[in-house]
Amino acid sequence: MEEKIYQFIYTSLNDNIHFDKSANLIEEQIINSMGFLSFINFLEDEFNVEIELDEVSEDNFSTIEDIAYFVKKRQVEH
Repeated sequence: MEEKIYQFIYTSLNDNIHFDKSANLIEEQIINSMGFLSFINFLEDEFNVEIELDEVSEDNFSTIEDIAYFVKKRQVEH
């Protein structure tokens, strides 16, 4: 899951620029606000989850590891 998330960000949101997988995606501006909607749609489609607006927080979306943990948790809940 983490590799799929990394690859989507790398190819679709970060102009094929490599970044550290433990990087803070928000602080380091790897994902910008314009790409975030596309990213949420990718997560919902790829991992069959629904993400509510109030769940989009720095706690859930700072790093690839945080995102994968959040998505796995959402999969179990539904």
